[in-house]
Amino acid sequence: MWDSGRWSDQRYSACCFGGARAKLQRLRHNIAEIAQWPRADCNHFHDPQEWEPWVQDGKRHFPSAEESEYTAELCFAIATAASWWAVRVGHAKLYVPRSPSPSCTGHRDHWLDLDPRALREWAMTPLATSLGLRPLDTAEAARVPTRACVEEVLQQGTLPPGHVHVGLGSHTHRLPTTKWKSPWQVGVNCTPQDWVPYYVQYIRETLWCDLDELEGSVLVCDCPAAQTCEADLLAGLIFDRLSSHRHQVAPQVVQGQHGRSHKGVTRSVLLSSVAQATGIPFGPFYILQESLALAFKKLYPGEWFEGVAIPFVEDLVNQHPLDLYVRWRHQQGLDMEGSCNPVLAAPSVRQKMRTAEGQQVGAINHRAALAPLLPFHLQPDQHFESALQLSMQPLPTEGLPILDDDLRFAASFSSLPGVDLSRLRKRAMGLLAEMKRRWSTITVHLRSKQTEAIRTATLQRDVGFTAILLLLANWGDVTLPAGLCMGLPAVGYAPPYGIFPEQAATRLTRDDVLQDWQSHNNTILARLKPGADDEFLLQQSLKDAEKGFCGAPMNAEELHSCPGAEPYRLIPRCVITQSSGKQRVIDDAYVGLQSERSSDANKLTLCSALRPAQNLQYAYAYGQPLLWEAEGWELGGEDWPDAYRFCPMSRDEALCCIVTFFHHEWQQPDFMIYTYPRLLEGLRWFA
Repeated sequence: MWDSGRWSDQRYSACCFGGARAKLQRLRHNIAEIAQWPRADCNHFHDPQEWEPWVQDGKRHFPSAEESEYTAELCFAIATAASWWAVRVGHAKLYVPRSPSPSCTGHRDHWLDLDPRALREWAMTPLATSLGLRPLDTAEAARVPTRACVEEVLQQGTLPPGHVHVGLGSHTHRLPTTKWKSPWQVGVNCTPQDWVPYYVQYIRETLWCDLDELEGSVLVCDCPAAQTCEADLLAGLIFDRLSSHRHQVAPQVVQGQHGRSHKGVTRSVLLSSVAQATGIPFGPFYILQESLALAFKKLYPGEWFEGVAIPFVEDLVNQHPLDLYVRWRHQQGLDMEGSCNPVLAAPSVRQKMRTAEGQQVGAINHRAALAPLLPFHLQPDQHFESALQLSMQPLPTEGLPILDDDLRFAASFSSLPGVDLSRLRKRAMGLLAEMKRRWSTITVHLRSKQTEAIRTATLQRDVGFTAILLLLANWGDVTLPAGLCMGLPAVGYAPPYGIFPEQAATRLTRDDVLQDWQSHNNTILARLKPGADDEFLLQQSLKDAEKGFCGAPMNAEELHSCPGAEPYRLIPRCVITQSSGKQRVIDDAYVGLQSERSSDANKLTLCSALRPAQNLQYAYAYGQPLLWEAEGWELGGEDWPDAYRFCPMSRDEALCCIVTFFHHEWQQPDFMIYTYPRLLEGLRWFA
């Protein structure tokens, strides 16, 4: 690698890969799979004294000793990437289906009280099992079950000896289900994030002693290899059970480095779906001023806040009712560590989630069909008894929909008897108003870092206050605050933002976007002709200029006199007329090839049009009958008009794609340079 000179540095924060402390590290490598890792920059809340040494039992301890060993997640992330590389270049025949994902937001301040082994050697085995790997010890590997897909092993409608079906069942193969079948189905009666701990708890509480029956078996399911399923979790639990007979995996009590005693915790990825720690003695988190200030500064380039005083808001962010959601998550046993994002689900899961809306996406053996309500191969009396019991329960289409945690919290809290929502709302708004007032100096400072065009485009947005709200909400997209100050990508490659499901995307460069730009622009200009909607086009475009979303109209000579105006790709503007007669101006990214020359690593998912009804359904399920006689319900109205236009883009991005249309007064093409991205970045505001 050194001799060739073809290497690069992958920078990352250790806490994003399961570490307790904020530590910036770099990995020098020549492996493309490592270079394609998602963003792993720390935006957690950390204890400001996390690197201070402490004294315990008369001995002085240094944090650097704990942090000198790499975490289990980082080790497996590197090993998985290297394995993928070896397979790609033909050096090995190996398939590692999954890799740990970095977690860049949430709380890490209380992780200092964990035994460091819980993040390292104790976590290695369960993490390996959840990633689909096998134990190294031959005898041990022979006892831990392997996993197979039904279609790979099915022989004339039956499974070979030693194979156990652990899935939900399907009409495609009609295999009978077993006691290992999960009572929960993702998208129907639980979220993807909840399913793993639900199933593990179910097995531990009901079938723990029966796990010995599965030793050495092949566990068969219908899930794709890249998806964690019942077979993976059962294999991990069996390994846990075997290990508990011979080794003490973790002590029952761990003495924290600050002298606080906590129940023993292993960072078991079986309970965290590879990403988050569970089993930690959760509690409502009190946010320290120093932790908040450190987390806020990490949202921006390092030199921006050198010597800048951060306003004191610790007394505000921890007050009631701003802490209600955190307390509710604690009561519900939900994850308290990572991002509080919308439910991220695979397409097949999203199809199943529609059943709660009364939509039957697929039936019988359709790939989108739900699992059968009754198992196959029952005797007549068994079938009748099972059907009778099932008839007394709600159908899948009659259950509560799978909503995001914050919506469930709003529904449950709004329905509590005796709660004065109006008073709480006024108090919360008062706290936020005072926080905004104190934070105004930060907003002024951030505006000094903006260009004039970006400052104008974001004039109606409090860029500083937006950032602190993002932190308090544990929102996953931590690139937005700096993007509001420096500009956001409009074309080319949009990286994963952490709030949508991730999808494969080509990493396009500026050169890719501007390829053959001259011939393309000539084609666009040749198509511009006078039309019936030219006056409407000009009027709407001038309104954008008045609001600061773009510059004034320019002719070709004025455009070419702009510094750095070439190269650029033109995007034609046109008008569509709806059936109601209403006209809308759109920029045709299909004709302009901006869509073709852009790639998005985020799978855009929109909420159902039935969301208001789902909220009412949840509120009614939680509420008291008398409450409905005294309360009325009101919708929030339409989306914020032009919301996406307040997302600015950098000057380079703005000059990359320029809007054009026919100016009916000039009788020649008109050009306008916008300061907001219309293609990729604006989609985040519709989440």
